[in-house]
Amino acid sequence: MERITDLNKPAWVNANTFSYLSIDGCQYGIDVADISDVPYETSGNSFIHFQMQCSSQTKRAIRCSGAYNIFEGHIWDTYLMNSGGIPVAFTSIAHRNQLASNLLSTSILNNGQCNDVTFPFEQTRNIFAPGLPGDPDMIGNQDDVSLYKDLLLATDSDADRLGVAAKNHRSDYVILTGNQTGVLLLHYVLSQKKEKGMFADNSVMLKTIVTSELGRAIAEDYGVQTVDTLTVFKYIAEKIEEYKREETKIFQFGYEESYGYLIGDFARDKDAVQAAVIIAEAAAYHKQQGMTLYDGLIQLYETYGYYKEALTSFTLKGKDGAEQISRIVSQFREHPPAELAGTAVEKIEDYQSGKRINLLTAQQEVIDLLSSNVLKFWLQDGSWFAICPSGTEPKLKFYFGVKEVTQNRSEKRLEEIQSNVMGAVENMIYNKKSMRH
Repeated sequence: MERITDLNKPAWVNANTFSYLSIDGCQYGIDVADISDVPYETSGNSFIHFQMQCSSQTKRAIRCSGAYNIFEGHIWDTYLMNSGGIPVAFTSIAHRNQLASNLLSTSILNNGQCNDVTFPFEQTRNIFAPGLPGDPDMIGNQDDVSLYKDLLLATDSDADRLGVAAKNHRSDYVILTGNQTGVLLLHYVLSQKKEKGMFADNSVMLKTIVTSELGRAIAEDYGVQTVDTLTVFKYIAEKIEEYKREETKIFQFGYEESYGYLIGDFARDKDAVQAAVIIAEAAAYHKQQGMTLYDGLIQLYETYGYYKEALTSFTLKGKDGAEQISRIVSQFREHPPAELAGTAVEKIEDYQSGKRINLLTAQQEVIDLLSSNVLKFWLQDGSWFAICPSGTEPKLKFYFGVKEVTQNRSEKRLEEIQSNVMGAVENMIYNKKSMRH
């Protein structure tokens, strides 16, 4: 747009996007004047994610005479308007505009044609009928309903990993971990396939050795076998190809804790596009049940137990760092702890030697995976931790997982184990007394 030099002449403003505006102290918050004809065109503009605060001097929050404009945002405290007037007005020449806001129908004057102005909240929220001028229309301290969407999705640049945020019971967004999104996807896929009779007896779910054990519990409940792979998604893809080639198992779902998911076997790597479609479908399904996606997660915890996971890593650079990483892993391998945070260590899985050793019975099993310098320790209460040197960075990663009957207990248990292990590792790094065994 060119700079406006004569403020008394209307400007030609069209096809612009104005995002995250904060508007306060205005007589007219957003004023789209004139019509959709050149040279006074004010059409095709988008006002997205705006926040507008009304006050005693506000005459209109939005006044629109243009066309094809989009307004999406919050308008707060309309009852403070001095005239008690209508906050939003579309004039008789306004047409084909869209409005998505927190306001009720009583707060919008639509004299134009073909304007998309809907009021989705009035059928679902408990509201007062409009009161006297100047009184709030809504129960509570705001005359509004939250505009925020139920779900936020984000991918990385090549769209293989998916991040998800969902609303909790307080309507605050909660960023889900990769494990949490994974079990929500898994449960939805399996439940829908079971309902539609799409299960085969030889169904399998794939996950990595450091991914939450909640997925295994869900799969078992649906009669689906869980197969663990090493911690790169290509190993999941290799298993899918193997099962398809040999016709031995039917792949149902695969995921890893680092935000990678796969639903259809036509892809051979984690795919955020597939995952985004299915998690949105799962959110819509839960909404039909009067729940949010986050409510669905809590329901899984209540059904299968409160699983909680964590990742801690040390960066140790250079030749000395590499030697320290090797020494720490060797210390755990050669002198494994007999107990941790008050609980006996039951099993050790050494993925380098390919052995699973039960310390209580001395029984040994073969781990049918490629050799990898990874150790995993299982406690008698089902808690576990794994040690994984990074293959691409000078890092030593520690994965943790616990299961308890309540969220508070799982958080406390995770903190106990994490603190115990990482305290021992710090002692090793700084050449202090190592973990007792």
